[in-house]
Amino acid sequence: MHCFMAGLLPDAAFKRLAAERGLTYELCEAPDAGQMFAGLARADVLLLRATPRLTTEQVLAAPKLRVVSRYGVGYDNVAVDALTRRKIPLFIAGDTNSTSVAEGAFALMLGSARRLLAYDAAARSGDWRTRDSFRAGELAGKRLLVIGFGKIGRKLAARACAFEMQISVFDPMLPRLTIEAVGARYEPDLDAALPEADFISLHVGLSGATQNLISAERLKLLRPHAVIINTSRGGTIDESALADALEASRLGAAGIDVFDHEPLRMDCRLLKTPNTILSPHAAGLTREAADRMAIATVENALAFMRGDIDPSLIVNPEAVA
Repeated sequence: MHCFMAGLLPDAAFKRLAAERGLTYELCEAPDAGQMFAGLARADVLLLRATPRLTTEQVLAAPKLRVVSRYGVGYDNVAVDALTRRKIPLFIAGDTNSTSVAEGAFALMLGSARRLLAYDAAARSGDWRTRDSFRAGELAGKRLLVIGFGKIGRKLAARACAFEMQISVFDPMLPRLTIEAVGARYEPDLDAALPEADFISLHVGLSGATQNLISAERLKLLRPHAVIINTSRGGTIDESALADALEASRLGAAGIDVFDHEPLRMDCRLLKTPNTILSPHAAGLTREAADRMAIATVENALAFMRGDIDPSLIVNPEAVA
């Protein structure tokens, strides 16, 4: 069995591959189209990073290919229909970074509340008068509104509870009892919940229903001291309206990890807005998550070759029906 690794994975992936008897593998760290065709011509297994793309033409030109395993959970770069037509399953890494994202969201929330960037700049410049501004705030006793209560939202809520925060949840896909069972307040109406929140954290995918979910109108519902955190997807907040609110001091602070355009354009207004912590879509990219994802990527492919699969990790289950 031969494995082609398109894009460099962490060392944990190589250790797992090396432990598998009867397996050979090759790596191309940044394959161009020609190298993709060449590698796929020999491959039974493809381990794929976010780049490069896996095109229909490449899938059709891979005579031995039996399984594709993505390092990650997105698959916008994969010709899924072509894989399905050839009965080749596409696996994703699954829940390997929810803890990292939850901690990243919490770090943005705590850093915003305690004004860490402003205080760091003040200390470096010798401006010790800043300490008398009392601009930093506590999390204890504040209300956190979690929008989207999947694995990440729940882990963030658990961490916030440890800081004695009050938790509200808006997730129309979940019943009231599921939310109340963990001690959170069920919020059936987002517009009614926003004015009562001190902190808002988004944990939703991007779809037609969530595009600009936090719109200019909804930003106007927030308290002037409110802090908004986004580690979900760019496009779920109206970025221009968010910049307007921050510039006009109609919002306390923002911690943003995801953006409409990535990498950020130099004319992005959030680069200059006050009380804003920015992160380069890195909330889930910790060393530990990278290793978990690498091992899961390899294990998913090997499990399929053994005939032992987790159907919840297959993007196109009809390929193995």
